[in-house]
Amino acid sequence: MRVLTGIPDEDVEKLDNLAKRQGKWSLALLSIISLCLAGCVSVPDAPLDPRNLADWTVALRDSQTDAPFLMVFQRGGHRVILIGAEHDNRPDSQTFRIIASAFAFAPVEAVIVEGTLTSLGPNPALLREMADEPLDAEGLQPNGETVPTVRGAIRAGATLFGGEPDEAAVVQRAMDRTVTLRDIAGFYTLRVIPQWLRDGSASGPMDPRLADLIERQLERVQIMLGRTEPVFTDHADWLAWYRRTNGRDFGAGFDPEETGPLVDGPWGSNRIAASIARARDAHLLQLIGSTLSQRRSVMVVFGASHALILRSALEQRFGNPCYVGAHIEEARRRCLT
Repeated sequence: MRVLTGIPDEDVEKLDNLAKRQGKWSLALLSIISLCLAGCVSVPDAPLDPRNLADWTVALRDSQTDAPFLMVFQRGGHRVILIGAEHDNRPDSQTFRIIASAFAFAPVEAVIVEGTLTSLGPNPALLREMADEPLDAEGLQPNGETVPTVRGAIRAGATLFGGEPDEAAVVQRAMDRTVTLRDIAGFYTLRVIPQWLRDGSASGPMDPRLADLIERQLERVQIMLGRTEPVFTDHADWLAWYRRTNGRDFGAGFDPEETGPLVDGPWGSNRIAASIARARDAHLLQLIGSTLSQRRSVMVVFGASHALILRSALEQRFGNPCYVGAHIEEARRRCLT
């Protein structure tokens, strides 16, 4: 029979075997010790330290599957359910199905979602209103997987939190890692270029319309960063930053991968992106920790890469996950029985 003391099963077995050898008095004593130990670990005390986050490397990126997945950590009566989502707007997608089944897997007291500021507080109206969002004319969910997450949290009576830090915190954390304000403003402009190319705002990296688009984006970034003085003077100044950062002129050879947050990527802009992404993940990890200080279970719905980055830090506190995969019944068998 399994003893639910919070002590690993193999340690319980060792105590039982020792008690059998030592007699009834030892069994009673060991029972008291077991209860004491259970109480000592009922609240995990190892901090969730951002220094234990994994670096997003080419190797870690290449290990990522194309499908969404579930990762479950538990110890001492506390549980973290990470959903590594593949961002999707289709209600019949695997991401939507995993979110629905995860709420049926085990009760959750708090839910943290990507794309909304934590500073809006618990149960922000911005999120709760998404529960009523209809499908669009093409049968798609405009706000993607956030919508079934919000609906599931409301049905479960769980508290909703946005998982994103304020911009000032992102900038400060990134600058603590030797990234300059000019690098941040330059990258915040660079990262929009792939979107412009996709939506037809520009036909390609040599489209002359990009000059005006970049200058307007630089103005928006200046406001977003709360700067009264321009970080860049104009399009030519931004081109000079790009040349120094990536070692070549901006032009026909532009690769959208230059905006990826890879610490070992080939471009200087990759490392700037990695510092900014690290700031987001450090905030998310600390939010999980502060949420667990008041609640016993939390579900996190973020893109799959975030789950892989968080894993090593969570293992420092909880040990190996009891389940990683996409099959809820198997997760229930491994984690709840």
